[in-house]
Amino acid sequence: MKRIEEGLARLAEKPALLVWGMRDPVLPEPVLRRWQRVCPRAATLEIEGASHCLQEDAPERVVDGIERFLDAHP
Repeated sequence: MKRIEEGLARLAEKPALLVWGMRDPVLPEPVLRRWQRVCPRAATLEIEGASHCLQEDAPERVVDGIERFLDAHP
């Protein structure tokens, strides 16, 4: 685990999109905030009302967010 955490800094400059269900009981908001610190340049799509399976809770929002991210980072 320590080795994984030490390698996370390499992600900081990579284009990234964090898509997060804000009602996720497994990966709650503090986990998102930690990823935002690890990847400070990452775009974030916070989906209110979506839980752990946000692709099922809000598929259109997920797809739209990914498409916009990919358009911005070809």
